[in-house]
Amino acid sequence: MALTSRDGLSLEFALASGSKGQGVIGRTIGMGEGIAGYVSQTGQPIALASPEEDPRFGRTIAEQTGYVPRSIMAVPLLTMDRTIGVIEVLDRRDGHFTGADLELASAFARQAAIAVDAFRVEREFPLLVARSLASYGLALEPDLSGALADLGDDPDDFWALVDEIAGLTSVSARTRAFVRDLLPLVHRHFEESKGPRFAR
Repeated sequence: MALTSRDGLSLEFALASGSKGQGVIGRTIGMGEGIAGYVSQTGQPIALASPEEDPRFGRTIAEQTGYVPRSIMAVPLLTMDRTIGVIEVLDRRDGHFTGADLELASAFARQAAIAVDAFRVEREFPLLVARSLASYGLALEPDLSGALADLGDDPDDFWALVDEIAGLTSVSARTRAFVRDLLPLVHRHFEESKGPRFAR
């Protein structure tokens, strides 16, 4: 998974599954560069049977990692107003990616985009509030101020959670349906349990 930079000019690979995918984590490509850059720029999903023969294929990343995939499927992470990243799936086990694969991946990407966007807002909103309050001479209560200070130091387990959810492709549809029904309950629980307090 690659995420769009704040300025919208590049993509950074933030998550990869499998031993061959680990070499791409942390690497950055320009918007429009490679298959991921093309999908991010156009907002259109794509599936290629022989990616190395396509002029849009990013040879730079392939050379850096020493790995050329046999097939690629890439779908955009779309929010209401922009593309915030791309999910790429490499090397379908049996044959090449199909239209049904693209449809399923696009459905997953829509949900993933909502989660990623909400996570970014959740991480950045308290900092924005703190700066705004400070500009008006207001102070946060000590416990909330401490929580804000710890934001940058907390281990980020969000991508571990995404990886776990992505792994659900191998379980039954009934199990996936259970997890899908459970996640909104978990979200609602945490929404009800939080509530920042401010002091003048």
